[in-house]
Amino acid sequence: MAIDDLKALEGQAFTHLQQAADEAALRAWNTQYFGDSGLMKAAMGKLKDIPKDQKAAYGAEANRVKAALTAAYETALAGAKERTLQ
Repeated sequence: MAIDDLKALEGQAFTHLQQAADEAALRAWNTQYFGDSGLMKAAMGKLKDIPKDQKAAYGAEANRVKAALTAAYETALAGAKERTLQ
């Protein structure tokens, strides 16, 4: 998995996140990407297979993608909870 694969994963994740219509769908999304066998966890696990000269860049990009997706998820989840309360 290369940095381009991480960017593709990020785009796919954002698309799926936007399609999650309620809290249950958002939680399912979180499991798909961040669960024990989630796609982000798998991407992070590929770090050991990356050539030594590319590890730092790959790790930095993986952390950036993880942070961006986590922030987007938390925002979407808060919005879903707010809609549920109304």
